[in-house]
Amino acid sequence: MLATQLEKHQEVLRALTAAKNSGDMHAFTQILQLRSTELAEAINQVRGGSYSLSDKQKMLDPLEQEKNWADSSIAALL
Repeated sequence: MLATQLEKHQEVLRALTAAKNSGDMHAFTQILQLRSTELAEAINQVRGGSYSLSDKQKMLDPLEQEKNWADSSIAALL
């Protein structure tokens, strides 16, 4: 789960960099919104999964941190 999310995070950073370099702030915002949605789904999967409480917390911390970052970045852009 976390390895997949790390790959997605890296893809998002590349896409954000490209959008920023091109000056396309609409695309920048859309990328952040999509990532926030993906993270919300991943968080729900972890919470509903059959992982141990310790494993859930280890997975939730980075997912929630990135979601909070994406959400606060969206708010700052709007």
